[in-house]
Amino acid sequence: MVKKTAKPKISFLIAAYNCEKIITSTIRSAVVACKLKNIKFEIIVVDDFSSDQTYQKLEEFKKRNKYLKIFKNKKNLGFAKSIHKAAKKAKGFKI
Repeated sequence: MVKKTAKPKISFLIAAYNCEKIITSTIRSAVVACKLKNIKFEIIVVDDFSSDQTYQKLEEFKKRNKYLKIFKNKKNLGFAKSIHKAAKKAKGFKI
């Protein structure tokens, strides 16, 4: 019998652009809030073609955190399109 894994209850969507200095603290804030309340969650980050080390920081963080999904745009699409892309990848609660 195949055991189903529980669907995340919350999907955090982040559009990131040149935020290497704050991206890990942003993610950690969401993690702490969910773990304190014992809520299943996922974090989806779309790097909007940053010119700094944002994506590299995300890759390092992902190695230790299975709830993090990262994607990188091939060109800068802007906030709205990046968040929309993240929403399509989300598996959490949907109305």
